[in-house]
Amino acid sequence: MTTLQRIIWILFLTIGLISNNSCGDRVDFVLKTEYIYNNKTTQNIVIKLINSQDLVYKSYTINPNSSLNLLFESEGTGILPAFWIDNGNSKPTKIKVLFETDNKCITYQNNGGILNYKNYDNYNDSMNNNHKNTLLFDFDSSELSTATTCQ
Repeated sequence: MTTLQRIIWILFLTIGLISNNSCGDRVDFVLKTEYIYNNKTTQNIVIKLINSQDLVYKSYTINPNSSLNLLFESEGTGILPAFWIDNGNSKPTKIKVLFETDNKCITYQNNGGILNYKNYDNYNDSMNNNHKNTLLFDFDSSELSTATTCQ
């Protein structure tokens, strides 16, 4: 085998190995939506996710002056829904936000409040054309003042 034949053979072998490694079952998540919930109050906040049977199936606690970051991934463009858990197999029908010290609550349902990304502090329509978005929601004195005694 001549030197030129060896070089060509090695080149094709290398190309074959590289292309073989790039054809796996790997999935690239091209759509990412990050939700950041900022607790700007002096109370612990508990966010309770409630399913259609009116049962709490997941809770998140945010300490005073802290944040909760949730990242959801899928394919496509736009904005993934808030609390998109298990690739959309579990989505809350209701969310109850509890301000622990005062025992006050806000319940969001029917695409209201934090269930609707259009209600987030930094939302704008151009986000629907993006592959990566970050949405912010601040819990502050305005939410605390609208909360009522928990039942």
